[in-house]
Amino acid sequence: MITPTYIAQDMVRSGYASDEDRCKRLLTDWRQKGLLPELKEKGRQHHGKIHYWDDPEIANQAITVYKLFKIYHRSEWVILSTWFAGYYVSPNKVREIWAKNLQVLINDFKKQIRRNEEMGDVLSRLDRQIQRKHKKSPFIRHEYFMSLLSNIFFNHEYRFEDFDDETEIKALLTLFSITINNNKDLIEARIGIKTITQFLNQHCSLTARNELIKSCSDQILLQVHSDWRKAKNLLLWIYQIFSSNSSELSNNELKFMIFVGNSFIFIALIMNKIGCGSKFIKALNECSDFLISIDVIEMRDIIQDPSSIYDDERFINFQKKIVSLWENTPMDEIEKGQFENPRI
Repeated sequence: MITPTYIAQDMVRSGYASDEDRCKRLLTDWRQKGLLPELKEKGRQHHGKIHYWDDPEIANQAITVYKLFKIYHRSEWVILSTWFAGYYVSPNKVREIWAKNLQVLINDFKKQIRRNEEMGDVLSRLDRQIQRKHKKSPFIRHEYFMSLLSNIFFNHEYRFEDFDDETEIKALLTLFSITINNNKDLIEARIGIKTITQFLNQHCSLTARNELIKSCSDQILLQVHSDWRKAKNLLLWIYQIFSSNSSELSNNELKFMIFVGNSFIFIALIMNKIGCGSKFIKALNECSDFLISIDVIEMRDIIQDPSSIYDDERFINFQKKIVSLWENTPMDEIEKGQFENPRI
């Protein structure tokens, strides 16, 4: 049993709070806002009840919430970031805030559209604004690539045919250091670009993301969050091998973990949506089993020289299992033009 008094005392000892009573009031405020789980009760009324948490991660969650308020200040962002960091938050609250934030982005984008302006003109104008701010990046300077990206993520009426220009595609492939030796290579590259861009537009545009989050059930959100916690534990295990201060994450490391959590959870939701949720979980379990089979000293050597593992029988078997898992997925159906969009 972990009581609010214990957490408050721990935060004072760790330097995150200066006063125990004030810290307990802070914990109550966070709990009421949904940033910490509800307390459980033990004991009878006339003997005095004990209020406690039974989650062993509650101390880390409280410290994470404290750090996030220093970074973001707004409760809504802290709530969502706490969940992305791998801690429990009510799925209903997560869905509500996540969808609300996406709707704000959609509304902000709509405000950029001038009267009687075509979508292509809007996106071209926004592309130029981004290019002026990030002049050094060769990817952002590449007009075709930027136009492709902005249409994928902002234009719900995106059509690859509008971008199917041989000269521009060759230039794009050169940007990514992909060599085209013959016409067959070019045809395969075009099919690949079409497959990937249509998939991203269908599932990752602002509108698609908003619809996906709003349609997710509590059960789905709880499941993908549980999967993320498993993946997070693997990442922390690797991090602790190399970190000189493995007891806690710095603010920058916490931000990176939140970014990874956001990405992981969103990908997991898409996998569930297209019927590949079980494949995704199996792949995660295979990764876990593979990493656990490697001891700490080996892991250090592998990360310093990744090529050392290519001939390892464990890696070869792991690679075969992952490849076999992802055969005959909906991505293959996109290339055939037969992909249908099932709902959760």
